[in-house]
Amino acid sequence: MKIKKLVVSFVCMSMIVFNFSTCVDAKKTDSTDQQITLGEKCGYLTGNYLTDKRVHEQRKFTWGKSGKGYVAEQANNLSDRLHGKKAVIIGNDNVLNGADRSVINRDGTKVLIQDKYYSTANNSVNAAFDSETGMYKYTYGKNDQPMILEIPKGQGKKAIEIMEDKIKNGFVKGINDPNEAKNLIKEGVYTFDQAKQIAKFGNIDSLKYDAKNGTIIALGSMGLSFTLDFASEMIAGNNWQDSLEKAGKNALKSGVGVGTVYVLSSQLAKAKVNTIFTPTSEKIANLLGNNLSNKIVTHFGEYGQTCTVNAVSTILQHQFLTETVALVVFTVPDVVELFSGRISSKQLLINLAILIGGSAGATLGMIAGSYVGPVGSIAGGLGGGYIGSYTSKTLLTTVFKEDADEMYDIIKKQYSKVSQKYLVSQKEADEITDSLSKQLSTDTLKSMYESKDRTKFANKLIRGEFKNQINKRKKIEIPTQEQVRKKYKNDLGNGIYIH
Repeated sequence: MKIKKLVVSFVCMSMIVFNFSTCVDAKKTDSTDQQITLGEKCGYLTGNYLTDKRVHEQRKFTWGKSGKGYVAEQANNLSDRLHGKKAVIIGNDNVLNGADRSVINRDGTKVLIQDKYYSTANNSVNAAFDSETGMYKYTYGKNDQPMILEIPKGQGKKAIEIMEDKIKNGFVKGINDPNEAKNLIKEGVYTFDQAKQIAKFGNIDSLKYDAKNGTIIALGSMGLSFTLDFASEMIAGNNWQDSLEKAGKNALKSGVGVGTVYVLSSQLAKAKVNTIFTPTSEKIANLLGNNLSNKIVTHFGEYGQTCTVNAVSTILQHQFLTETVALVVFTVPDVVELFSGRISSKQLLINLAILIGGSAGATLGMIAGSYVGPVGSIAGGLGGGYIGSYTSKTLLTTVFKEDADEMYDIIKKQYSKVSQKYLVSQKEADEITDSLSKQLSTDTLKSMYESKDRTKFANKLIRGEFKNQINKRKKIEIPTQEQVRKKYKNDLGNGIYIH
């Protein structure tokens, strides 16, 4: 038992370290091949988020007798999706006698499904009928059309016979023909025993189910990773072939990582390893309060929770199991450091002092010079401006330091904020910063100083610099599926068939 606990703890810690390392590596700015790219980062973070949601949903698998019903919903829904149907779980709204699943078939027909998974066909079918009136409970629409009843694989024949008797006795509203029983009964993809196994840790059925889910999540992350990295490579000036190759490799790395994290997270959650985080999650949930907790719970697809703080605590436990802190990253590596390296607080201070000091000196000089006529006014203005600028350089630390520091902080924060919304290369970032530096050496700085809303002024100025840079780009077209397939088929020397 001690060995088993040790193994579980090791796997759990390995997974957390993996997630943490992806976030830490996201801040690296070296030029080696080991650098985590933007696409990979987004792939990992998206995959972890989807893993959190899916693992949280699967906590219901261990809810006593009802757990197998939840397994049936999820597992059969997954099977329908893998077979090209648009299948959605809709039972989370907890509507009385509402459907568990909605499925749109390839021919466009839509069906509502209620899952009942019991050890015998008799129990599975009877669970769908009201214990007092004996009537079939699961209907929809104005005409009370009956929903499809999905039961464990292997119970179909017996279940149809039972449903035929129910119809004969008038217990299915709107259905009089017993032959319709075969249209109301649907065998699930999994047996009752398989449903039990899926809910448990460390068996073949459970691992196969998690692997399928992990593949779906991984593919979604790979698509995002590929698109972002391909665009990044093209923006950086690389050719189409190289961009396609690098983006594909990065997407594959992201997909493998996300898929592995999902399987490990799901398996460990089934082993209830997440409960080790209970003390921490409860404290955090209590700090959040009911209002924020309710928003988080709703975001994760839960409805009708009577104790939202407890619900959030459970969500946090699953998040702690699959990920650590997601660091805020810029689209440009170390963009704030780049800004600080090009535009210093000291230089901004000098520029501001010269502008404001020069302006003030010029005004005073012109007033004084006007007493001796127009020529004196002009001369006084020029002389006052020169003296004012000279004086401001020597007195800037005492006169303008607070204003300059405040403006520098505003500009730096807005630069950081705007940079997060744009995907720019290192070269583009250099050009943006150089252009902005020149802007801040002109009367623009004075206008900002005199502005009623300096933050808004800085944001508009910086956003304009980014937009100007973006407008210089050539249009990028993401490769088609056929182009990607052809590229990798050729690279692999037809050794592997990609379909």
